[in-house]
Amino acid sequence: MTNLITLTKDVSSTGDQKVDGLFSGAAWDGTITYAFPTTSSSYAYSGEKDYNFSSISSQQQSLALFFMEQSYGNTANDGFSVEGFTNANFEAGSAGTATVRFAQSSLPETAWAYTPVIGGLGGDIWFGTEYAGTEDDLRFPRFGNYAGQTVAHELGHALGLKHAQEGYAHNMTVVPSAYDSLEYTIMTYRTYVGDDGNGYTYEHDGAPQTFMMLDIAALQEMYGADYTTNSGDTVYKWNPNQGITYVNGVAAITPAANRIFATIWDGGGTDTYDLSAYTTGLKIDLHAGGYSVFSQGQLADLGGGPNNGYARGNIFNALLYHDNIASLIENVQAGSGNDTIIGNEADNTLWGNAGNDTLTGDSGNDTLDGGAGIDKMSGGVGNDVYIVDNSTDAVIENIDEGTDTVRTTGSYTLSTNVENLIYIGTFGFSGTGNAAANVITGGTGNDWLDGKAGADTLIGGVGNDTYIVDDLGDVVVEVADSGTDTIRTDLAVYSLAENPNVENLIFAGSGNFTGSGNSLDNIITGGSGDDTLSGAAGNDTLTGGWGADSLAGGTGNDIYVVYGDGDTVIENADEGIDTVQTYLASFTLSANVENLTSVGWTAFAGTGNNLNNTITGGALIDILSGGAGDDTLDGGAGADRLIGGTGNDTYIVDSAADVVTENANGGIDTVRTTLASYILGSDVENLTFTGTAAFTGTGSSLANTIKGGAGADTLDGKAGADTLIGGAGDDAYFVDNVADVVTERPNEGADLTKTTLSSYALTNNVEKLTFIGTGDFAGTGNGLANTIIGGVGKDTLDGGAGNDTLDGGAGDDIYIVDSASDVIKDSAGTDEIRTALAAYSIAALANVENLTYAGSANFTGTGNAFANIITGDTGNDTLNGGAGADSLIGGLGDDTYIVDNVGDLVTEAADEGTDTVRTTLANYTLGSNVENLTYTGTAAFTGTGNSLANTIKGGAVADTLDGGAGADILIGAAGNDTYIVDNVGDVVTEAANQGTDLIKTALSSYTLDNNVESLLYTGSASFTGTGNALSNTITGGAGNDTLDGGAGNDTLDGGAGDDIYIVDSASDVIKDSAGTDEIRTALA
Repeated sequence: MTNLITLTKDVSSTGDQKVDGLFSGAAWDGTITYAFPTTSSSYAYSGEKDYNFSSISSQQQSLALFFMEQSYGNTANDGFSVEGFTNANFEAGSAGTATVRFAQSSLPETAWAYTPVIGGLGGDIWFGTEYAGTEDDLRFPRFGNYAGQTVAHELGHALGLKHAQEGYAHNMTVVPSAYDSLEYTIMTYRTYVGDDGNGYTYEHDGAPQTFMMLDIAALQEMYGADYTTNSGDTVYKWNPNQGITYVNGVAAITPAANRIFATIWDGGGTDTYDLSAYTTGLKIDLHAGGYSVFSQGQLADLGGGPNNGYARGNIFNALLYHDNIASLIENVQAGSGNDTIIGNEADNTLWGNAGNDTLTGDSGNDTLDGGAGIDKMSGGVGNDVYIVDNSTDAVIENIDEGTDTVRTTGSYTLSTNVENLIYIGTFGFSGTGNAAANVITGGTGNDWLDGKAGADTLIGGVGNDTYIVDDLGDVVVEVADSGTDTIRTDLAVYSLAENPNVENLIFAGSGNFTGSGNSLDNIITGGSGDDTLSGAAGNDTLTGGWGADSLAGGTGNDIYVVYGDGDTVIENADEGIDTVQTYLASFTLSANVENLTSVGWTAFAGTGNNLNNTITGGALIDILSGGAGDDTLDGGAGADRLIGGTGNDTYIVDSAADVVTENANGGIDTVRTTLASYILGSDVENLTFTGTAAFTGTGSSLANTIKGGAGADTLDGKAGADTLIGGAGDDAYFVDNVADVVTERPNEGADLTKTTLSSYALTNNVEKLTFIGTGDFAGTGNGLANTIIGGVGKDTLDGGAGNDTLDGGAGDDIYIVDSASDVIKDSAGTDEIRTALAAYSIAALANVENLTYAGSANFTGTGNAFANIITGDTGNDTLNGGAGADSLIGGLGDDTYIVDNVGDLVTEAADEGTDTVRTTLANYTLGSNVENLTYTGTAAFTGTGNSLANTIKGGAVADTLDGGAGADILIGAAGNDTYIVDNVGDVVTEAANQGTDLIKTALSSYTLDNNVESLLYTGSASFTGTGNALSNTITGGAGNDTLDGGAGNDTLDGGAGDDIYIVDSASDVIKDSAGTDEIRTALA
């Protein structure tokens, strides 16, 4: 707070009656202090202080500070304060000495204030009490009500402003009547222009909310203008429902009602009126002193006047201070209605947004964007930019109003007096100029740019662009790698050399044309005259059109389109691979041109030269002759005649009526065909299918290479050493030469080779093999799951590593089986399976007789119902012939034979291991060289050994076991068994409780083994028989026997002869029929 006393200064006339009419004659000179006295003693003079003095309300203080101090509240308020729009400096002062003081008294009925010219009273503001308790109570000011306007009005007096409508002692000038209303100044008593000034007539809350434009101008003349306030890019925005004024998104003025009635001063920057929230038809004028209508509903009702009683605008623009345009508002963001926007002398950007808008610029370099809708845009003087998004948008420019540009999202034709056109969309664009020298710029799409008359600059950008060149001064701008571009011209001479990044040139005029290319791949097209077209280094296409044209492609692989007999094609040696495309009925290639294509509608006769030519016919019957090189002849549709000549020629055959003519020793030739079936003619080596369906390809007597396609192909090379390549699909190959080669890649279908060769091994990736000959066949598979089918002879089929299916058919066939999943199919003959598997059974194979193990490990082989021959090898084999009368040959190793038929024959050679027969037969005698015999049946069994040391095992019933000559082991198991013992080395094995068993022996002496009950001597000499701990029955023979039953209750029968009985139990029973017999006992 300061006690500073501010001096005054005189205010001079500006010469502008609008402003001069507000001067009271003096202003404060220096810092302006203010105070809100709370006691009357702060005032030295008598008067108002003596009439019910009181301080003003807090609301009055707040609004007074708003209008005075830039720093009061938030920064959004700054531009509406006197300190914000002038250079006046306000500071809080003491109540007794402050320059401007606010207080209340009942002396004034309403309010008054003293201007600086009133000596010591100057700057004092008094608010009366007449309206106390009414809706106009001055203690409750708000933006837009009478009390709020009164605060600003009286502050204006205190700062040096007088009433607009009346003279003053020091200044009798009044504001002109056309500006004497609250729309221009809050210092008038005239509510509207023409008002009688006998009191305000506006609606409640319809008063101005700020100082108005003449107030601001007058105060700036008195105190200077402050361009630092809102000097950045400020956005002013209004609310259509509440009338709130926002500055940079912050609420600055919240009115008492939904009314907008204010003036904007802005210190600088690029500023914007943002009315995007509005749907009404806006009327915006950005000129200094202009005004804008946002909404009829937000206009203040003034109670009369020229605008049907309403204020002429919502927002008014401040006047320029000394013509400084920094305070102008530059930009407008309109709403969705049909808006009218007028710019000013600054560089304006006017956005119409939705609606049919009318945008008018001024002398600046303006940008007008009508937005959606049918818009009318006029930029005025300056280099203006128009944003066009609708073909019905109208752009209006007068002559000499600057260099103007249309930026558009659609195809567009420039109106008069507009120089430039830029496409800002993303699709293809058609841009058309006018009579001026235009600059037309395309986008990323395929653009069509036509400058029309004038020396135009055409810039295509990315995309395949077309340029219309009709003036020698036209300039085409293309950068490298920006698409394939075309110039269309009606100039008699044009060269692409000046446009190194343009590819194509088309003559669109009449008469003769000379056109030349550049280093790119050019397409140059002439017209109906006698044209001279020349390419350069690229792969060019030259089309002369009608007329006698001269076509020179230069280096590169060029294409010449020939229409007439008078056309001349010029090519030098080593200038690329070149092609003539002709509409003529016949054509012979000139030197140094390689290829010829008929593009006409008649039958065609095409003749090559000594190069490697590609000659292509049309849809009718063509005759194509290649000549000396390696030629490719394609007759197209129709029954064509193709003559390759010497060289390695290729024929494209697409009709069964096509005729290929080749001479012997005329090169290595190839037919490429889409026909479903084709047979090579004589002297043609190779055949390639290029279709997509199944194909049947047949060779000749030569060494052919035949290639199929993606379908199920049938390839037959015939007599030569052929190479057959099926490709994808389930292919069939006919192989009739041992030098034939079948080529298949992985996963290219299930393929079949058919052969007449006596021996064949499948190549890689072929699944099936079928013998179609008449003799014996040896067929071998590969690593896949093969199917191999033999014929009527003696076939040997070996599937290899996969899970194979082998079908020998008739004949005595041999199957090599190396997978348990191999499938054998056979219909006749005596067939054999050879396998290295550890186990194999032919039980399920109805027509296979024999099984041979070809490995070196242990093997289990099983037969079927036939009389099988099953042969093992060096391992410990188990051979089971099954139901038939089988021949089982174990070979080396400890083999086991399963014998279930009396006709089974076990064959073992000497020293081939310890072998065993397991049988279910009731009676079995071991063959030679077999050591062991095991009964596996359930009935009584008679088992007989051989001269070896046999082990013979019985079953669960009464067995008779006879080991034969060797030292045998006899095991009867359960049942009442009989053992024939004929060798002192024989061993009888019985377990306890396994029946009542009998040993028959011809030995002179024998002692019963454990668990055997009976002993019968079958010899003719004397016999010594000894029992065991059981109750034995021992029977001697005709000789002098000695019988000893041992510990049990024994029965001893010596028979004839002088027998001796050893009795060791009182229960022993002696039976004797003859002779002098003796009992020996130790019994008491």
